[in-house]
Amino acid sequence: MPVVTSIQQPTLFVWSFKILASPFLGFTQAKINTGLKKIITMEEGTIGKLGQKFVVDWARGEGAEILPKYLTKLGISLSKVVDIRECGGWKKTDILITDEEGRRVGLSLKTRGAGQPDDHLDRRWLDRTTKRRKSWKDVLGMPNRIVEAFREGLARKAQNSRADFIAPEFREDVRKFLLEKLEVILREAFVGGEEEELQLFAVLEYGTSTRLTIFRMDEIIEFVCRNVKEKGIHFGGNIRLGDYIWIQRKAGDRKGLSLPKTDPKHPGNQIQVKVLPLELRDDAIRCRIKCCDIPFHKRLF
Repeated sequence: MPVVTSIQQPTLFVWSFKILASPFLGFTQAKINTGLKKIITMEEGTIGKLGQKFVVDWARGEGAEILPKYLTKLGISLSKVVDIRECGGWKKTDILITDEEGRRVGLSLKTRGAGQPDDHLDRRWLDRTTKRRKSWKDVLGMPNRIVEAFREGLARKAQNSRADFIAPEFREDVRKFLLEKLEVILREAFVGGEEEELQLFAVLEYGTSTRLTIFRMDEIIEFVCRNVKEKGIHFGGNIRLGDYIWIQRKAGDRKGLSLPKTDPKHPGNQIQVKVLPLELRDDAIRCRIKCCDIPFHKRLF
């Protein structure tokens, strides 16, 4: 007896099934939609942690012997890796690698996929130093006019998210100051005082396949610095530094916080620095910045 495929199934059977199942189709679709929302929420809240765990699990398993060889190509010498772990908290080092001689190398990991172009680099107050981070005013030695430009911009953006960040009358002074302090800004944003250990910058791209690309941190910072000097600084709703970096008001409303968004102490009035990791990776490779490109034959999730 021949096998009946879905195309060969009688029309009467198909329509009978649809009629019988119709009361449940809405419920099924609702369950599917709920599942998709859960996936989206998970990606927004935990994708970075998933990426860190993926890399650490690989480095502890099949990558244990080859990871030091990859790093040697970047000019970083390690003996046998005895410990590799995820770093929590506010540090910029996401993964810490330790060899049997006690040498420690930190890695900053940006995990991105399609539809997720930008990633966080730094967040701190304009003029309030905390235990975690010095303020931008203190780090850069900002003169009063530059502080005023940012403070006025933060207040304006708090009232209207579509407004320009830096007012026209301040732009030339701000541009000149940012170019003058560019290397300090980038080092603070990427490394933030962890220079002794944080030597690697990596991008983990996920999708139908997974790809890890590792660079030396100092070479990435130098590459971005050259790009900013070449492409310039542009103003609008944020401050665009070259092709890959921008500075903006952090924004966002913290649940349960009674402070209005216009209050200078509201956490949304911090200054945030963001990066485009995939574009940065692709252009760095195109410009022959040394890297280790590691493809995986499994999905991140």
